[in-house]
Amino acid sequence: MVFFKEAVKYAELIGDSLAFARASYNLARLLYQKFLNEEALPVIKSADAYFGTQYDERALALNLIGCIKVNSLSFDEAENCFKQSIVYSQLSNSQIAYKKAMGNLSVCYREQGRYDDAINCVRQIKAGTDTIRLFLNNMNFGKLYTCRKQYDSATYYFNKVIDLLPVAKLKDDNVASAYNGLSKFEEARGNYKSALSYKQKQLVLHDKIHTQLREDNLYHINKKYDYEALQNDMNRRIISNYRIEIAMASVIIVVLAVVFALYYRIVQKNKKEAEIKATLMRVLNDNEALIRDKSETISEKLRSMQRLEILTKDQKDKYLLSNLEKEMFGDKNHWEVMTDLFNTIYPGLYDTLKEKHPDLSELERRVYMLSNFNLSRLDEALLLDVSTSVLDKARGKVKKLQEQENLFTAVISTEA
Repeated sequence: MVFFKEAVKYAELIGDSLAFARASYNLARLLYQKFLNEEALPVIKSADAYFGTQYDERALALNLIGCIKVNSLSFDEAENCFKQSIVYSQLSNSQIAYKKAMGNLSVCYREQGRYDDAINCVRQIKAGTDTIRLFLNNMNFGKLYTCRKQYDSATYYFNKVIDLLPVAKLKDDNVASAYNGLSKFEEARGNYKSALSYKQKQLVLHDKIHTQLREDNLYHINKKYDYEALQNDMNRRIISNYRIEIAMASVIIVVLAVVFALYYRIVQKNKKEAEIKATLMRVLNDNEALIRDKSETISEKLRSMQRLEILTKDQKDKYLLSNLEKEMFGDKNHWEVMTDLFNTIYPGLYDTLKEKHPDLSELERRVYMLSNFNLSRLDEALLLDVSTSVLDKARGKVKKLQEQENLFTAVISTEA
């Protein structure tokens, strides 16, 4: 730095404006590297004014001014400087100046949150086989996609950065910047251990850089304290992350247990309902089968009696029919047999009918009870010992009553 200061002094004395501009540029670049931005800015501005038509060198000077403006968060001024630098680099066909200005313009956009513009800038930088430029491009892409939370793309570019670290001949500040980007990337994905590891590497390089700039014990103590504080913060975040994972796992287990319990109850309920339905259907089927069997039996007996009566209608012996009837039904008459059958199939039906409909005659009650059997009109008249016209009148009244209420269904439902 002393030699550059002397060069600036003598160039100014002899009036060599180009030598003055070049010496001033190199002096300003050293001041910038030592983080002395306020001292570097007036020096580089004076250099820019004297480069004249040396557009490639003027492009580099404007690029340096833009970098200083970015550090001071004057992004509008920085953007103008980088754009002017790009114009001059294109006029001079200087690829070095163009790539530097375009890369730094990308950083300027990124710091403003203009990620699409920043990505577009990096895409315009052709790295070719230059491993350093490849490293810088991939690093910028990785940082930009991390900011956009497009972690798959960021992973792709940061993997390339990691591959280029041992290959490219990089400056310590570039490597430190890469580690900083990797640390933020891993932290954004929740990989705090990896983030801490990269941050540690970055801090090691920062220590190395600042050691070269300042031989100051206080500086090392502060950095060590910063690292310990960062490590404690990272450890707290790791522990907090573990606690969140444990809490989420516990909640999931509880939810699964509740779901399983509800599912088990539903299965048991459905099983019980199926058993009840099966029992009900079995009872109904049994009742229908019993009614059908009894109806067929009585119908057969009545038809047999009818045939016997026809065969003996010209005979005067009343005892023949009585004996045949007794042989088929025992000591009971027709209606007593039917009453026993009703009480077996529909317990309490006859009493319920008398209680709910006392206005019905005995004949109408019997017709009501016989209506659920598969008896023909003639069989039913024969069983009741009435004419078909009398039977039809009773049937009409019973039919109107059954349209209002069916006691057979009520009795079956009560038994189920």
